[in-house]
Amino acid sequence: MQFRVEIRPAARREFDEASDWYRDRDRNVRDRFVAAVGETIRKISRRPPAYPIVFGSGVRRARVPRFPYSIFYISKAETVFVISVFHDSRNPIIWRGRID
Repeated sequence: MQFRVEIRPAARREFDEASDWYRDRDRNVRDRFVAAVGETIRKISRRPPAYPIVFGSGVRRARVPRFPYSIFYISKAETVFVISVFHDSRNPIIWRGRID
């Protein structure tokens, strides 16, 4: 069973900003970044519990291969809520403030 994925607006902005940053440097790298994030989200949607809980009672983290980014998400019922597409060097307090 595949879970439905809902990307929260703040996570979408982070993804767009990162994608733009890579695009401004090298379009091929941008394409690889977009593909890596997309594949990571597909893996999450197939098996949300496969990734470790890193905060509170349910925020999980999936690392994006070959890029210094992680996807933070919560799964409820049959939906995965992506709360952040986050550069690993940033302060995690930023995404923690998004948890309902």
